[in-house]
Amino acid sequence: MKIDLEVQLYGPFKWIEVAEDNVFTNSISSNRGIYLFTAPFKSKFMLYYVGETGKSFIERLAQHFQAYLIGQYHIYDAKDFINGTKTLLYEGWFNIKPREKARIEYLERVQILGRKMLEFIECMRLFLIPLDKEKRILERVEAAIHKNTKQKPSPIGTFQDEGIVYRHRRKDEDPLGIHIKGFNLIAGLDQYIEI
Repeated sequence: MKIDLEVQLYGPFKWIEVAEDNVFTNSISSNRGIYLFTAPFKSKFMLYYVGETGKSFIERLAQHFQAYLIGQYHIYDAKDFINGTKTLLYEGWFNIKPREKARIEYLERVQILGRKMLEFIECMRLFLIPLDKEKRILERVEAAIHKNTKQKPSPIGTFQDEGIVYRHRRKDEDPLGIHIKGFNLIAGLDQYIEI
């Protein structure tokens, strides 16, 4: 495979931590590019979500963090999550219509759900791939990483949530090869991917 892009995977980082491994205080986080939400899995990490950002990682991840705090996203049981199973405790109101009823449900249960949400995000590990490219390239890398791990056997291939829209390479776009340094930290992720 012809390699057009070489990227480096950095992490694991944590959402809530004072030390160097805090995703908000690490110097890598001032970049933009691709980010991964993962769960510890055996001696590696299993991909739960992949995203891209043209903003700094700090800005984009702060938006995600806020979404967790206000009940917008799914909350899974932390103990099951780190064992490769997703036990849904709260669906999140992001995809629910009408949202107002779901927001009220979260607020009514916030004392319990808030603790469960913190346990969930504390067990999650984040990885960053700085990539200073135009949005379309970022979208293609994001989609290729999602697809690459999604095609692997369970639990790796089934660990990501359904319903997320990714923008894969279109037929009118030339394929590009990407080499990911540090790929071996993510269960099922290949070193070379075509985007």
